[in-house]
Amino acid sequence: MLSPAVQRSLSLVLSLGTLFAAGLALGYRLGSSRQPAPATTRQESSHSADEWASHASLALERDLSLSPSQSSLVRSHLTTVSRGIFLERDRALFQIHLRLLEAHDILSKDLTLADAQRSRLKASREKLRTLITEKFAPLLKDLPDASPLLKSDNV
Repeated sequence: MLSPAVQRSLSLVLSLGTLFAAGLALGYRLGSSRQPAPATTRQESSHSADEWASHASLALERDLSLSPSQSSLVRSHLTTVSRGIFLERDRALFQIHLRLLEAHDILSKDLTLADAQRSRLKASREKLRTLITEKFAPLLKDLPDASPLLKSDNV
C-alpha cells in the first residue's frame, strides 16, 4: 500500500495531467474551427489602371461627398495618374525579373557546377525567361531592344 504522502503526490500529478490534457483538447478544438491562414501573404493585383482609378474615385466620392462635376474631374485625374503608376510598376517588375536572369547568368559563369546542376540552372533560367516574355509581352513590344538577357542561350 502507498503511504499517504505518496497518494497525495500521485493525486496531485494526476490532477495536473488531467488539466493539461483538457487544455490541449480545448486548444485543439478552438484552433481547428478557425479558417486556415492564406497560402501566401503576397498580394497580386489583377486590376487594370482604369479599374483602380474607378475604385479610387468612388471611394473619394463617398469620403468627400463630391459633387458630380468634382467627381468627373477627380475620375479624369485619377485615370491619368493610375496609368502612369501601373506603367512604372510594370517597368519596375520587368527590371527586377531581368536582374534575376542576370543572376542566373552570373551564377552559371562564376560557379563550378556539375552537369546536373548546370542543367537545372539552365532549366530554371529558361522557365524565368518564358515567364518574362509572357508576362511582360506588352512592355516588350514597346521596348524592342529590351535586353540581350532574354536570349535563351546565355547559360
